[in-house]
Amino acid sequence: MCYFITISIPKTGIKYAQEKIPREIHLSETSNPSLEKFLPKDYVNYLVITGGCSCDLFNEDDLEANKEDIINKLTHKYKKKGWSENKIKKAVSQSISNSNTGGNSGLRDDLKFFLSDIALQLKEIRIIVHWYGGGAVDQEKIKTNEGPTISPYELRTQNIIKETDTIYKIKG
Repeated sequence: MCYFITISIPKTGIKYAQEKIPREIHLSETSNPSLEKFLPKDYVNYLVITGGCSCDLFNEDDLEANKEDIINKLTHKYKKKGWSENKIKKAVSQSISNSNTGGNSGLRDDLKFFLSDIALQLKEIRIIVHWYGGGAVDQEKIKTNEGPTISPYELRTQNIIKETDTIYKIKG
């Protein structure tokens, strides 16, 4: 029902990442067995979220091309939570206006800058975006693909992270 971005960082870098995260973005520690097997032993997973998900931080396709689909998905999600029509309209409108509106798919710019910064400091991080089907985030089985290894500069300046279920390595 929502996108969730998971980053994997060395345990030694948790404090640094928490100090550098932009104000509107939050880290929430998570453990999903489908992702754990792809991590070095000294890494920990964090969901990167605004509110309760990562929908504001990632667009799989151009926003304008999928605006109606995004509105329908968010409306359905909020109706399941029992929200009023006015609250739903406000949340959907805010989500659309906060989305990556540059006509590009991929990560929102402030998130790219944050991730490239911590990748430089921590030497390597990993990122995966997944569209969760509505169950428990830490229990959903995810079939992953190995993605490219990219530099922090490439992450910051290009929209390389566009696909879901692909583990991208960012090496600083």
